[in-house]
Amino acid sequence: MIKINLDLRNACSTSGIGNFKRNLAIHIARFSDIELRGCYNYTRHLNKKNYDWFEGKLNQSFVLDKLVYNNKNFHLPIYYENMFSSNANFNLFLTYSLPSVKFKNPVISTIHDLIVLKTRCESKQFIKAHERDLNFTVRNSSLILTVSESSKTDICNYFNLSKEKVKIVHNGIEIQQFSREYSQEEIFNIQKKYNLPSKFILSFGGYRKHKNIERLLLAYSQLPYSIRKELKLVITNQNSDLIQFAKKCDIRKDVTFTPFIDEKDKVILYKMSLMVYYASLYEGFGVPIIEAQACHIPVITSNISSMPEAAGNSAIFVNPYEIKEIEEAIITLFHDQLLRERLIHNGYSNALKYTWEKSAKELHDILHNEWINTN
Repeated sequence: MIKINLDLRNACSTSGIGNFKRNLAIHIARFSDIELRGCYNYTRHLNKKNYDWFEGKLNQSFVLDKLVYNNKNFHLPIYYENMFSSNANFNLFLTYSLPSVKFKNPVISTIHDLIVLKTRCESKQFIKAHERDLNFTVRNSSLILTVSESSKTDICNYFNLSKEKVKIVHNGIEIQQFSREYSQEEIFNIQKKYNLPSKFILSFGGYRKHKNIERLLLAYSQLPYSIRKELKLVITNQNSDLIQFAKKCDIRKDVTFTPFIDEKDKVILYKMSLMVYYASLYEGFGVPIIEAQACHIPVITSNISSMPEAAGNSAIFVNPYEIKEIEEAIITLFHDQLLRERLIHNGYSNALKYTWEKSAKELHDILHNEWINTN
C-alpha cells in the first residue's frame, strides 16, 4: 500500500490548479493500492464539509483561527507541520507552492508552467519572488511533476535538471461535462446574463498579459467590415486597459467584455461561439484548447510552447506575434465551413485523449515506480 499525504489547499476552488488538484485527488483515490490522507489548513468558510468529495482521510491544521488571519503567519512552519505529520511514503503537492517545513518523507511537487519566468509580463518584484519560490520547490523535491513535454523541457533547461527528475501528468477534462447538450432556454438565459451577441469569437483570460489579447484586438480591427458586422468578439474577465485599447482600435461596439464567468456557465459560452482564440505567448498546457474541442468548437492557437502538443493536428496554428496571421486565421475559419467541420471532428477526437482517468493513471504509475525505487 502506497501511503500519501496529499496537499488539498485550494482544491475546492474553480481555478485551473484547483481543478487539477480536486480531479486528480478524486480519481487517484480509486486505485486500491493508494491510501490518501488529505491535508488542508483552516480558511474562512472552509471546513470538512467542503471536502465531501474526497474519499480519503482528512487532516486539518490545528493552528488557532485568530493566527490564521494574520498574513505574517501564513508561512510559519507550525502552520503546516501538523498537516503533514503522519508517516507516509510521499508528501504530494499538485502545485509548486511548498511550505517551509522539514518533511520526514520524500516530497513530490508540481510545476505547471514557467509563464512568469518566460514571459516576464509581471512586475520585477513578483518575478523575483516567484523564481525564489520555484527554486525552493526544486531544491526540496525528490521528484517534480508537470503537465506537458514542452513544460518538462523548459523546467529541465531552466533549473538544469535531469529528465529523470521531471515526470508528466497531463491535464484532463470531464468529457461528459463539455459534450452535453443544452436547451434553447438555457442558452438564451446565458446569452442574456452576459449580454452576448449571436455569433462571436470567444477568448478566455483577458486579464493576463501573456494571453495575447491586444494582438487579437488589433487583428480583429483589421478584419473586413463585412465580417465584423456579422462576427463579434467576446473576451472574458474584463480588463479596463483592454477596454481602452478596444476603443483606440475603434472596435469597442463590436467587443463584449464579460465579468468573471461562473464555472457552470462556461460550457454554454463555448458552445455558443463560432471559434475560440487561444494564441497565447506561452502556456504550460492549454486546457481551454481541449475544452473547446470537447464542445465541438474549432480553435485558433499558437504554434509555439505547449499549444501544438495540446491541440494535436486539430487547430489552426499561428505565430502569436504576427497580427496578420491571426487576422487571416479568423477570416479562413469564418468562410471555410468544411475546414470548421474537419477541425471539429478531429478536435473532439483529440480531446478524448485527455481525461482525468488517464491523468490519474499517469500519476499512479509514477507513484508506484517511485515507491518501488525507494523501498
